[in-house]
Amino acid sequence: MVSKFLPTILRSGFLSCLRIESAVFSSFAPVTKRSCFDVTRSVHSLSCNQLNFPRVLNLPSRNSTIFTSLTSDVIWEGVTGPKGSTKKRARGKRRVTRPKIDLNRGQRIGCNREGYLWPGLNAPLYEQSFLRKVQKGDVNQEYLNKLEELRNKSAVKRKRVKLPPLLRGWTGASMGGQSLGPLESGSPGFDSRVLELKAVSTMTATVGRYRRFSALVVAGNGHGVCGVGKARSVTMRAALKRAKNRAFLNLISFNLKENRTLWHLGHVREWHTTIYATPKPEGYGLVCHRAIKTLCELIGIKDMHAKVEGNTKNYLSIVRGFLRLLNEQETYEDVSNRLGMHVVEFSRDYNMVPKVLASPRAGVTQDCVNYTGLKSDPLLKVRAPPKAPRVGNKYSIDLPSLHAFWEHQEKVHGERPVLQITNPRYPVPKPKPDPEFDPVDDLIDDEENEVEEEVKRLLERGERDLDTIITLKGLIPNIKKNPLPAYLSSPGVLKRASERYRYRNQEASRRERLVYAALDEE
Repeated sequence: MVSKFLPTILRSGFLSCLRIESAVFSSFAPVTKRSCFDVTRSVHSLSCNQLNFPRVLNLPSRNSTIFTSLTSDVIWEGVTGPKGSTKKRARGKRRVTRPKIDLNRGQRIGCNREGYLWPGLNAPLYEQSFLRKVQKGDVNQEYLNKLEELRNKSAVKRKRVKLPPLLRGWTGASMGGQSLGPLESGSPGFDSRVLELKAVSTMTATVGRYRRFSALVVAGNGHGVCGVGKARSVTMRAALKRAKNRAFLNLISFNLKENRTLWHLGHVREWHTTIYATPKPEGYGLVCHRAIKTLCELIGIKDMHAKVEGNTKNYLSIVRGFLRLLNEQETYEDVSNRLGMHVVEFSRDYNMVPKVLASPRAGVTQDCVNYTGLKSDPLLKVRAPPKAPRVGNKYSIDLPSLHAFWEHQEKVHGERPVLQITNPRYPVPKPKPDPEFDPVDDLIDDEENEVEEEVKRLLERGERDLDTIITLKGLIPNIKKNPLPAYLSSPGVLKRASERYRYRNQEASRRERLVYAALDEE
């Protein structure tokens, strides 16, 4: 009650004085309202030194600091340093920056280190229909340790997971060749690989440039079964997962020779990509495009040589073409039954002695089959009869094909050609051309040694003399005309010529008007 009627400046000092000097308080009479006014008047008439009050320090207190006026991003920038482009423009010695720590990570509202329970925040508001009060509870030390661990983990930079060299795929910078494993639901023996992962975009009228990820995934079990899947999605993980599931939905089975290689040579063309595949003996390995090599590992092909020509970067065309090539493979029994002939192999291992690989089944002869040859094998297909060579201004005479055509004309029509299986290492030599054949002989008479036409007539028709014709063996060079001189081919002259050609009709009409005007004057 005493401090209520004292001035504001002396209130704190007077209260401290009352607490310190207890002897003075014991001599005071009972305080009344009137006595309080008397004390107030006496206090106003005295100074602080006379009252012997302790000195009070007026410490300034600020309610606004950088932690309350600035955002957390701005404050953290003072610790972590400027961002990328600004940091590169800095001059002088660059300080070592520390990473940003997320102080709110793992924090629960109401949890504290002292273990206080706040009703309505981290504790029930009522307890047995009575309003609870703030009280101190047990300290959750496990929560505090986990919170400290999460904060320290956020301060560590995330490092890229380093894969073993055999699991990195083709290169370490892309996903090509990396394994995605079997299906989550379970597919024992199967594996999936990424062949292509790229970012694609389309321009739309509402969103603008709509970017997505395109993934091409192949799955197989290594025993002649494989599948291909392609998908697009906004995120990389979703695109890979969707393509992987589609690959397992499109499984195809192939029949391989000895479960390791092809049955025969294969050739296929898919758009602008051409593939040539050759079976190889055991232990040769896979010598081919990296996409075909990954595909062969999933199918189960171990020995093969393949050559890709044309567009080698279109992985979808390569995969579709190679699968079509495998689908066109035929076993030796199928070839023998379709052609009605024995399939024979000439190998250096057997000293080029023919070895029968397959024979037609009983009742199959050449008369009851269509002689069409194989689908894709150029070495086992029936050779077609040679065609007549084309001779003209744009074609020269091909002497080997001409001799082959003459030999075919001498044969009896209706005689079937023989199925020839050749060895690529020992190709059939082409017939040599006749060295005495010369196309200039038609211009010279062998008996009288005279030219059929006079040189004068040849020159009148624009041809060269006979010596030149004999020297060039009938080939007349095409001599280009002399170019225009520089004063006629300069840019200014050409421009004026083009203007004259452009306005030629106007110039003709102007001259016509002048002629009519001159006639009218006469």
